[in-house]
Amino acid sequence: NGGGTVTLPGGNISRTTRGDSLVVGATKVLDRDNPGNIPFYLRNNLKWTDFALSKVFFNTGGLSIILLGDSYIEQENISTEFKKLLQEKMSLSGPGFLQVKDIFRYPNTAGVPNSLSASGWTVRGMTGTPMGRGLSMHSVVSGVSSTPFYWLPQSQTSTMNIWNTIELWYYGQAGGATLTVEIDSVNVGSVNTSTLSGFQKATFTVAINKQHSVKVTPSGAGAEILGFNTFTSGVNGVRANAVGQTGAKASHYLSVDTSIWNKQFRALNPNIVFLNLG
Repeated sequence: NGGGTVTLPGGNISRTTRGDSLVVGATKVLDRDNPGNIPFYLRNNLKWTDFALSKVFFNTGGLSIILLGDSYIEQENISTEFKKLLQEKMSLSGPGFLQVKDIFRYPNTAGVPNSLSASGWTVRGMTGTPMGRGLSMHSVVSGVSSTPFYWLPQSQTSTMNIWNTIELWYYGQAGGATLTVEIDSVNVGSVNTSTLSGFQKATFTVAINKQHSVKVTPSGAGAEILGFNTFTSGVNGVRANAVGQTGAKASHYLSVDTSIWNKQFRALNPNIVFLNLG
């Protein structure tokens, strides 16, 4: 942070006001974030992205990006085009995080039924009591006479929407119901949301990597779903996770359940985050 000198054999290395730059002796400048040794490295703040992108390019690792913000992110005005641009240059590893409430309205739904079946489900939002516990500040909770909801992500043919693994994110709490998951009309398993507490996730994997239909059926009331994380396992690619809500302000993000929100945010393991509010 601009101060201090470390004594080393053969001379001193001083940290300068440039932050990461190290001055060796009187003339030599050594800076891991400035490989060109120029006075100011314009891409200094992208050092982690550069590193991750090189891993994708050489097929040795992946890159996770979070697009966080308001309606421009929720309605994929930005994030869809962002993914298309990425796809032109890099391999993608799936759609990433999908907000459960948005499966009601926006992308990735088609056919019959063509939306999430809202009967018997309560939507918790970013205002009111209780607030939603989801990463997007929304969650859905099953009611007494809950019906299953269907998710048919067949509306887009782009390979950015193909996947073979889905994580069902839920909130564990006493009195929760069991959720049974079907992929392409095949029962792939279930999870009892009352067994564990707090943010939890259950992973289901299928053999074929493509766009899939999903059906989730609750056994009764009390199952709270926070979202879905969809990806292609075993692929070193880029994943862009869209997390936005119409009308969201910084104050809304500050008012969420920090413990639950942070755990979900970290579960996406982001290398870089783009914030769009305003």
